[in-house]
Amino acid sequence: MRWTLQRLTTTSGYLQACPIEFAPGLNCIIGARGTCKSTIVETIRFVFDCDQLKIQTMVSSANSQSTGGISALARAGFLLETLAGGTAKCTIAAADDPSQSKYVVERNIPANSRVYRDGVQQIDDVSVLHRIEIFSQGDLQTIAERPDRRLALIDRPNQKRVEDIQSRMKNLTEELKTLGPKMRQRRTEIESRQAKVQSLEPSRKQLSELQSSRPNLSPELEAERVAYNERRQAFERLKVAVQSYGRASTAARTMLAEEAALREAATFAQGLKTSGSAIIASSMEAFVAGFPAFRTIVEKPVTLEETLAQVGSEFEAMNAKYYELRKDQQSVNDALKTEESLRQAVAAMESVAAELDEQRAQYAKELARRRDLRGQRDALADELYSLRFAQVEKINSEFGEQIVLTLEQGVLTAAHRKLIEELLQKSNLRNQADVARDLAEKVRPSDLIDIIEGSDSKRLSETLSRDLGQMTRLVSHLLDNIRLYELEAIVPEDNLEITMMVRGEARSIEHLSKGQMATALLPLILREADYPLVVDQPEDDLDNAFVSEKLIERLKVLSQRRQLIFVTHNANIPVLGEAECVTVMDMDGPRKALPCESGSVDAMKESIIKLLEGGEDAFKSRQAKYGFSGR
Repeated sequence: MRWTLQRLTTTSGYLQACPIEFAPGLNCIIGARGTCKSTIVETIRFVFDCDQLKIQTMVSSANSQSTGGISALARAGFLLETLAGGTAKCTIAAADDPSQSKYVVERNIPANSRVYRDGVQQIDDVSVLHRIEIFSQGDLQTIAERPDRRLALIDRPNQKRVEDIQSRMKNLTEELKTLGPKMRQRRTEIESRQAKVQSLEPSRKQLSELQSSRPNLSPELEAERVAYNERRQAFERLKVAVQSYGRASTAARTMLAEEAALREAATFAQGLKTSGSAIIASSMEAFVAGFPAFRTIVEKPVTLEETLAQVGSEFEAMNAKYYELRKDQQSVNDALKTEESLRQAVAAMESVAAELDEQRAQYAKELARRRDLRGQRDALADELYSLRFAQVEKINSEFGEQIVLTLEQGVLTAAHRKLIEELLQKSNLRNQADVARDLAEKVRPSDLIDIIEGSDSKRLSETLSRDLGQMTRLVSHLLDNIRLYELEAIVPEDNLEITMMVRGEARSIEHLSKGQMATALLPLILREADYPLVVDQPEDDLDNAFVSEKLIERLKVLSQRRQLIFVTHNANIPVLGEAECVTVMDMDGPRKALPCESGSVDAMKESIIKLLEGGEDAFKSRQAKYGFSGR
């Protein structure tokens, strides 16, 4: 559905007496210098909250901010002055279907934009704010010089979807950044436990040999030894149980803190009188039903650690007979002591081995999670590229004879190479700059992390065609650097190249004049879209020949499918572009616009000649100079 801007009004300030009406096709706003034409553009920008940095400057005190990087029109305090404390209001509606909802967007300083649909304020749905595209004076040349902003133009028709993809990619990246150091710590713990259990199997074998070679025990001593071992194992189980009890008690206190909120929510859900809310209510009520019993236990805590110590003392008293019998049978006492000591060592190593198995299992899960996160991020990057590529193909089909777009997927950034250089500092590697360049160009960030973690020097040597010994030293250096995992935040970015034919020669945008650069951007701007396009004085950025030869014909076609609002001093744009509505601005003093005059090109012909051609006499004089006849 095609949306159009219908009307702009303000309750005070420069435009208070000058409501502006817009037609669905090509609108041209003309007037002498200083007649609020650009004020109209920046007021629309403010209402629709387009480019928050620029707006922040324009609504700030003139002495509070620098205008660095902002156009002269977006100077500090611009809107403070032109709105004069009033409210600006824009009406937007479907171009061809009056039955559709009409939206009103209004805003005053310092409030945010407020959206009304059929007179009712929309609290959550402000998507209408995206239904406009605005370019101030000088914007085209500024955008042309910045690759990221050129790419943003490609994304504009799919802005909401692109923002969603980029937000999801950012969340995945943040999780990856935190996961890497966690896995690194777990590997350290695994290595530590592996070192502790290296002698487990030899110790088990030694214990078995001791048990088979020691002297036979008397039946009474054997029975006491079995009972002793059973008590020892029972105590260890009790110790684990007491630790679990402590954790459960802590969890119960946390759970009980939510009781009041759960009961209130259950009452609320029950009052909604729907089948679904009834299920929610009954589930919550059943859950909190057991809370009183928990509270009784938690409010009268039992310190089980002291009781556990008491059990240990009781067991130790029961062990007295075993110790006494061992003394009476000295021949086996020494063997039993050695066996017991070795058994305890084996038990300790078995406990560490169990922890090792758990750590390995957790590491395997984290490894799988990292693969999944990377896969999701790659899939989103592919989806984003597909959206952009479709736009590039569409633009090339329309403008390919003069301007060609090329989209390259997943180009690594300068930030990636810089991080690699920082990681290699103090590595004592020769030719660090060359190695960093090779790593940045030939190895994906995630692949480099995997290579370093796997100590796969051979793979790195083959990939970079470098000495194996040097790569071994590099791997060892990076393996100890926690900043390695900052590589997970390096996401390859798509790169948009723009080539323009200039006198039969193909030139990239970096080798064009400023006017040519702005011209090369026009295919990205003058596209079909279901929202208005507002441009302030495009001729300031473009070559005059291009305006008359290319821009006009494009405007005539595009205005049938998209609303265009152009502030201009170039007569060719409204006249040859066959503007549907020409709005003439004038002033009643330096701070108040007069009510504007609007109409077709024919109706506004005299004003066009006077303001854009220099008057009838000047127009006729030029005709004579050029040798043209007729008016």
